[in-house]
Amino acid sequence: MEKKYTGRIFYGWFILIACWLLIAVVTGLYNNSYNQFLKPMCDHLGISRAEFSISTSIVSVCGIILYPQVGKIFSKIKPSTVVRLSLVTSLIGWFGYSAVNNIVTFYIMSVFLGVGSAFTSGVVTNVLVNNWFHKRKGFAMGFVTTGSGIGSALFNPIGSALTMAYGYQFSMRMLGLIAICCMLPIALLFRYEPSEIGLKPYGLNGEAAAQDDSNKQPVPDYDENCLMKEDALRSPRFWMLSIILFFFAFGAIGIFSQMAAYLTDVGYSAIAAGSIISIISISMAAAKIFFGWLNDRIGTLKNFICIMTLGIAGMFLMLYIDKPGLMIPAAVLFGVAFATTNVMSPIVTVGVTGAKDFTNIFGMVSVAMNLGALIAGPMSGAIFDITGSYRGVYTFYGFSYVAALILGIILLRKKPSEE
Repeated sequence: MEKKYTGRIFYGWFILIACWLLIAVVTGLYNNSYNQFLKPMCDHLGISRAEFSISTSIVSVCGIILYPQVGKIFSKIKPSTVVRLSLVTSLIGWFGYSAVNNIVTFYIMSVFLGVGSAFTSGVVTNVLVNNWFHKRKGFAMGFVTTGSGIGSALFNPIGSALTMAYGYQFSMRMLGLIAICCMLPIALLFRYEPSEIGLKPYGLNGEAAAQDDSNKQPVPDYDENCLMKEDALRSPRFWMLSIILFFFAFGAIGIFSQMAAYLTDVGYSAIAAGSIISIISISMAAAKIFFGWLNDRIGTLKNFICIMTLGIAGMFLMLYIDKPGLMIPAAVLFGVAFATTNVMSPIVTVGVTGAKDFTNIFGMVSVAMNLGALIAGPMSGAIFDITGSYRGVYTFYGFSYVAALILGIILLRKKPSEE
């Protein structure tokens, strides 16, 4: 055990802030701001939008392969070592994007980014939140995931302005330097579990207090009706949960991966498109913290219905975002839809399976989310290349959220979520 932490402020709050900064980079920059480089990179490399979107699929494939292994790898290699090496690997991929001159090296850099992101993304940060927080878990998960929205709101306009002034290569390098600064806290503060520094999870046994030397018993099992990995794989509930998470990513990523291109196609300038994406991102950040907070008060089922209903409205309003009166409502409500993927996926998983084996179970269901992203990005690009429009495929994505809502209600009504 490392030296006991004796500070007055619960160390988990520092972990939470470090996770927030990490998600601001891994999701806010690598995922949510990457699509702004679609047109300039396609022009520079001489590739189609579908070929560009394959890079996001490569990142998703890396996640599909590695997410289920997170728990196993962390049990064999010190988690802090894995995370720090992964930070470097992801940065190699990002900076590599700014230097590639052909499609082969472009895809190779996507592998670096995908492998690095697998151990620094929401799977790992949600595991950390689950390890460090018993009470206020919904708020903690919601807060961490706001990093992607705020990061996107900052990185998109900065990237757009730098790209217009100096080209996309310079823009990506400057954003990469900012990413390094955001990643330093998690590299320095990382502690996988409270017990490493003599603490218990926040709210366990009434408060977050340091363990006495005479009180070294294991953390009690506070989950009811929880599933272990082996049980989950045999449970229909696990597969229904996987389908819901697939639709989360399929719908949101399918639309957002082409957002900058879509907005300029319907008549907005690059600067205006960046501003709209910022509105979406700010709305996403606000929705994540609000619905994380709301989950602690009204429960997972009611919270799920609220966020999905608003999100579905946003998905369909995106078809009319070129109408002046609908631009802001569409952007705000689509931000809610996009928030669903990050904030509700861990909450629904805990609600369905319990938190005891969250690391392994969430790693497995995250495969479904990455599979959704894997299919959606290239599909959107390919359909645009064929039809010259995104309207048909965007409508389809909206109905995928309707399907997720129906399945979620059926699943969450069968067993009360963890409170």
